[in-house]
Amino acid sequence: DALRRESMALPPDPQLGRSVGPGRSPQPGIGFDVIDFTEGGLVPPDLAVAAGTDHLVVVTNVAIEILDKTGSTVLGPTSGGSFFNGLPSCTSGLYDPDVVFDEEHQRYIVGFDQGAGSTSGGYCVAVSQSADPLGSWFLYFFAVNTPSEWLDFPHLGVGDDYIAFGGNTFTYASSFNGGRIWALSKGDLYAGNPVVANQMDVPNFNSTPQPLNLHGWSDGTWPDHGSVVYFLSEFFDGRNYPVYRWDVATGALTVTGTADLGNATMPVAAPQLGGDDVESNDFRSHGFEYRNGYGWTANTIACNPGSGPVNCVRWAQIDVASGALGPQGTGVVSSDGAHRIFPAVAANACNDM
Repeated sequence: DALRRESMALPPDPQLGRSVGPGRSPQPGIGFDVIDFTEGGLVPPDLAVAAGTDHLVVVTNVAIEILDKTGSTVLGPTSGGSFFNGLPSCTSGLYDPDVVFDEEHQRYIVGFDQGAGSTSGGYCVAVSQSADPLGSWFLYFFAVNTPSEWLDFPHLGVGDDYIAFGGNTFTYASSFNGGRIWALSKGDLYAGNPVVANQMDVPNFNSTPQPLNLHGWSDGTWPDHGSVVYFLSEFFDGRNYPVYRWDVATGALTVTGTADLGNATMPVAAPQLGGDDVESNDFRSHGFEYRNGYGWTANTIACNPGSGPVNCVRWAQIDVASGALGPQGTGVVSSDGAHRIFPAVAANACNDM
C-alpha cells in the first residue's frame, strides 16, 4: 500500500515513450473470440496461448481451446479437468495455466498448477505426440508440493534438452518461501517415458523464476544450450533482474549477470466501469522469450506520461550470456489516461519486438 501511494504521487515524466496511434505497427487482421468467463470459469482468467504450425492452443483458468489459424474452433472449449481425463490427480483443482510450443520437435506443452494450498498438489503437464494438437497427448503429474510448501504462479519454457517450469513456493500459512525451478527431459517426455523432475532452488530468496523460452529453429538461430537452462528472476525492487544459468546435467548454478532496468514504482489499481478496480499485481517479469542470443521480457510498472499516474508496460532485451541489457536496452510504453497491464512480449528473427 505504501508503494502504491508513492506511485500515485509520481510527477509527469517527459522522457517516457508514448503511444499516440498505430504509427508503423501492423493493423489488426483476423479477430476472433476465445474462451470467455462462462466457458473458463475463474477470474482472473490467466490467459496463455501458443502458436504452432497450423493451430493455436489457448488455456485459461481453467479451460482449454484449440483453434486453426483462421480463428475457427476445432476443439473445446473444454475444462482442464476433462482435458486431463485419465490422469486422476489432474481432473480437478487446476489453476495457473500455461502453454508453449517446441519449434524444433513440433510439440505443444500444456501445464496447469494443481491443488493450491494442498500437500497432495503438484503440476500437471500434457505433451502432444505430434504437431497436431488434435491427436494424442502424453499426460504427467509431478508431485512438487511438499508437507511444508506448495507451488504458485508456475510458467513453462522450452529449452534445448529440457522443458522447464518455475514458480513461487508458499508455506501453508501463506508465507513466501522462495522461488524454485524444475527441468524435465525432452527425450523422456516426448517418448511418453517416466520423467524425473530435476529441481533447483532460486538463490537469495529471489522470486518468480521465468524459464527462457526458445525460438528460432526455422530461422537457423536455435541455440546449442544442451543441458543448460536459463531463467530470469527478480529482487522485489522493480529494478534488478538476475539471469541464472543452470546446467541440469551437472547441477551447477551460476548468475550470468543482473539486468538493471532502471527505477520503477509499483503498479496501481486500474479503474473500470461500475467500480471494483482491477488489481494490477506488481512488477514481476511476464515471460522470458529467446531470440538471437537475447531474452526479451516485459512487466507492469506505474508511470506518469503527463496527465497523471497510470500503469505502463516496461520491456527489456537482455543478453542471456552476461545478464547485461542488449542493444535495444529497455523502454516504457505509456498513454495518457490509459492503463496497460499484464503484458506479453515476443521478437522475430530480425529482433523486431
